[in-house]
Amino acid sequence: MSSSLKKKMLELLEKDVEFRYAVAGYLGVLEVLKRLDSLGEEQAKTWENLNKIWENLNKLWENTNKLWEEVKALREDQKKLWEEVRSLREGQEALKADVDWVKSAIRELQQALGVGLEFYTARWVSEYFEARGYTCQPIVHATLPVDGFREVDVLCLEPLAVAEVKSSVPSLEKAEEALAQLLKAVEAAEKFTGRKAELRVLAVQTAPEEVARHLAKRASELGVTLILGRET
Repeated sequence: MSSSLKKKMLELLEKDVEFRYAVAGYLGVLEVLKRLDSLGEEQAKTWENLNKIWENLNKLWENTNKLWEEVKALREDQKKLWEEVRSLREGQEALKADVDWVKSAIRELQQALGVGLEFYTARWVSEYFEARGYTCQPIVHATLPVDGFREVDVLCLEPLAVAEVKSSVPSLEKAEEALAQLLKAVEAAEKFTGRKAELRVLAVQTAPEEVARHLAKRASELGVTLILGRET
């Protein structure tokens, strides 16, 4: 724009009121149009944001539905698990009943057949206390958690009785070893129960005549009951 034109326009704006209003109005419309354009852009952005929000809400609802489906599946699995646990408990109880029955059957079979010298000795111990008015249920091959582990051939806990069983004692040395083993077993049982043994038994199936006499003497000295099968 030339300087003369600028000067002319400034004169018109200064002197011509109508022209001044016309220019002012024109400038105001432009400003309004600009603002309307700006508002239109902002409105478009707002709708875009609203669309994104709705998309996110839809995804959220979808995820929520999936989550509820998973929760429902977990509840069903939990219900099945409890049913399996209940079934296992019932199986355990049935198994325990079967085990108790087997133990009882084995005990009765052992007492009926008298299998082995240990079972014979256990039966002898049981009858020994029964004759004195006590009920004794001897355990064969018991293991006591004393000083590591100590195996006892025959053990009755109430009244406390311990028996050492030997199929053969061929010499005086073996006789002393058998007595020592019995006394160690008695010591372990007394330590385990905290009570004194009322009966200590050494059962020997066979022993030479000399060894048998030695065992009888030593057993009497030590307060041990000797059960001797036969002398050779």
